[in-house]
Amino acid sequence: MRLFCILIALIVFTACTSTAPIVDSIHIPSSPQTSPPTEDFVPLSLEVRPCIYHQTVSSNMAIQTDGSVWSLGQTPAEKIKESAVAVSDNPHASFILLEDGTLWGMGLNTWGEVGDSTFEDKDEPVLILENVRMVDGSAALLNDGNLYRWGHHRLMYRNGVNDLNPERDATPYPVKALDNVVYFVQDGLTVFAIQEDGSLWGWGHNGRGELGLGHARDIPVGEPVRIRDDVQRVWVGSGERTYMLDYENTLWGTGGRYWRRGNYIFVPILENVVDFGMGSFHSVAVTSDGRLWTWGENLRGQLGIGKGVTEFAYAPVYVMDQVVRVYVGNSETVAIREDGSMWVWGGAGVGSLLRGFERDYINSDIPFKVTDNVHSVYIGGGMHILKNDGTLWRWGYDEAIGGAHEPVLIMENVRLPY
Repeated sequence: MRLFCILIALIVFTACTSTAPIVDSIHIPSSPQTSPPTEDFVPLSLEVRPCIYHQTVSSNMAIQTDGSVWSLGQTPAEKIKESAVAVSDNPHASFILLEDGTLWGMGLNTWGEVGDSTFEDKDEPVLILENVRMVDGSAALLNDGNLYRWGHHRLMYRNGVNDLNPERDATPYPVKALDNVVYFVQDGLTVFAIQEDGSLWGWGHNGRGELGLGHARDIPVGEPVRIRDDVQRVWVGSGERTYMLDYENTLWGTGGRYWRRGNYIFVPILENVVDFGMGSFHSVAVTSDGRLWTWGENLRGQLGIGKGVTEFAYAPVYVMDQVVRVYVGNSETVAIREDGSMWVWGGAGVGSLLRGFERDYINSDIPFKVTDNVHSVYIGGGMHILKNDGTLWRWGYDEAIGGAHEPVLIMENVRLPY
């Protein structure tokens, strides 16, 4: 009943401010791909899927079971490093976390993205930090709870100045941002961190109210600001919006399309959420009963309910059941069901081909099955599918394999993330 009230309140609250079609009821697709719930489906635990501190696949690297790191962007693959536990990247640089806690970086370094105190490109990994627990692009969380960032993130503090240059506006070495941190996320412009006591802190760009501070002033917030308490997870991404999950597994959102509401604070979206992801203008959540819900833009069928239903849904709409994990790209969505099958829908935007080549922009507005036995998926610069048997498959455009209408096997013995 509480969930129903939340959905109705959200619809009523936005109806007077939007000219786009609005979903005012839950839609259940009648396509054969979405089967009805089964009696033997075991409800998911309300324990949220753990933060993957040790990501083993990125857009251009993968870790094998022996700890060796191999490149993915060339044939044959080349070994980069050994004794690795995690990999990460940003648009220009790549990072490798080793078993001994040392963090290594390489790649383009115009804005100090590598973090080695220089602006020189690095073809080989160089040491950045020690005692690292988690890495996400040009940021790292240390074992002592200190969060460090580096690179061009200081661009957002210049308040609209356009004459930017690396020497003045970038920080090519790690700088401490906050302490007592247990988890963090960033999108290059905005940063969120959760401290040990469950408090949520944010700083950076706030032009669409993505910090949830009650305003959307286009003046970057340069220092961490305490936003609210009792937070277990947070997500920030393109579309300038933010979502957080409280201790009761209620999902809240602010920024982006929610700026039309005029309050610029976190508002409740959905209860009993156990997994979540978002694209450029759409969002996806899985609840403890295994149901998958979507909302946001639907111009490329990214909601999975058919493009003829609505152009934009302000409230969650039901798509399919028996889902345990979800992964989201710019305008595409991937769902992993209880049986390990992988289902995809949405637009074939940059980086993923889905049903056709990238240049064809072939969309599927309802879920279709791709393959089985899937453990996890990485979307970025293409789509990497990691199966339970340790095989890694590429789906999308790649200079090494060209365009692939179907997943192509590119590596075996890849370590599963944990």
